[in-house]
Amino acid sequence: MAGHAGLKGIALILLAGAMTASPGSARIADPPTPAPESPEPRTGLTCTWTMLRTSVAVGRRCRVTPNPGLQGTLEHSVSRLEDHVRETAPAFLAQLEQHRRQIDGQSTAQLCAGDAVSFYNEMATGEPEALRDLTDQMIASPGPPEWGACL
Repeated sequence: MAGHAGLKGIALILLAGAMTASPGSARIADPPTPAPESPEPRTGLTCTWTMLRTSVAVGRRCRVTPNPGLQGTLEHSVSRLEDHVRETAPAFLAQLEQHRRQIDGQSTAQLCAGDAVSFYNEMATGEPEALRDLTDQMIASPGPPEWGACL
């Protein structure tokens, strides 16, 4: 269940970060908040992309129960995130490609050891809609992607 908790944790952190004020907290006397000139950078997209991209590699290379539905959903989500970066921050795409090479360049022993396989197996018991919803949330979040601490 740690994988589900991790995925839920990422989603909750991202949702909490999107909320800047409680409903009804503005008063009539408050001046309007100016629109930011440039949206704040965000790490959620890159963290989600890394998690999903690593899971794609696990599904292809590690000893896991074959799950074409999960694998297809993962690959589609990764593709959608990459397309979004290509459209909104094309210079950042080269960084994703470099990170993809690092993920793919891991030995099978490195990739398939530890939490990555457990996380993949736990995702296989979940609903594909949760991955699609998470991808939708990342694409809808404002701001350019950037690297940072994921958890």
